[in-house]
Amino acid sequence: MDYGEKYNLRLLYVEDEDDTLKPMTRFLQRRFSKVVTAKNGSEGLKKFNEYHPDMIISDLLLPDFGGIEMIEKIRKSGYTNPIIITSALKDISSIVKTVDLGISKYIIKPVDLDELDASLQRFSREVMSKYSQVFNISASDKKEYEANIKRNLSNILKKYSGKGPTDVKVFIRS
Repeated sequence: MDYGEKYNLRLLYVEDEDDTLKPMTRFLQRRFSKVVTAKNGSEGLKKFNEYHPDMIISDLLLPDFGGIEMIEKIRKSGYTNPIIITSALKDISSIVKTVDLGISKYIIKPVDLDELDASLQRFSREVMSKYSQVFNISASDKKEYEANIKRNLSNILKKYSGKGPTDVKVFIRS
């Protein structure tokens, strides 16, 4: 079975229901290099601060404190990357609150996996494009950068291992 492109991104998934958490985590692990899970708002906030995820998926109804409060705290920290809500709440006031917090997508449970997958693909590409940068450098500058990286890496390895590396090669891809 082909799951398409796997993204080299960290995802935080906050869900308190084990019946949803386990299969959805497997679904997400086929699409992201790192999936971190939390079962409530305070654990979600703690893991957000610890892992610095590239994207977040969260339920709104969580024990401890809810998804809206967690998202408010995350947004106040300056986080601008996508947040997707998966919730059974269909009331307009909950949806409006999340829109005011700048969520990227609101998916009503039960989650349509095709809709979620399409959103994940779109948001993953957006996040990755923010991280991609193109530099135009001359061949001599490229060699100088490679030498500096090699020297700094060798110094770090020597500092922490007590021995210098025997051979470090650095190539900046063109």
